[in-house]
Amino acid sequence: MSPLVYLALFGWIPVTFQIFQRFPATKAVAFSFVFGMLFLPQSGIALPVIPDYSKIAATSYAVLLVTCVRESARFNRFQPGWVDVPIAVWCLCPFVTSITNGLGPYDGL
Repeated sequence: MSPLVYLALFGWIPVTFQIFQRFPATKAVAFSFVFGMLFLPQSGIALPVIPDYSKIAATSYAVLLVTCVRESARFNRFQPGWVDVPIAVWCLCPFVTSITNGLGPYDGL
């Protein structure tokens, strides 16, 4: 694997910090995902425990990390309600399906 792939995928985290510094959070999330999909390399890095670190994972992890660091007050204000129950069920369905089909928790996560 080329060192440029490592540089591009792991270098996306500081780029995302810069995008969040220049734009409001809602626009920064959109810009980070669009630019990540456009400019990051298609290949990924195979890691032993977690799924491959590809451009989709790099973009998602970077946005989640920057949001947790810079917009932590939004997470503190969040209070789940009854409207969130269907979304929680929707997020748990792949895990349950993986377990019932005998694939294990790794594939479900």
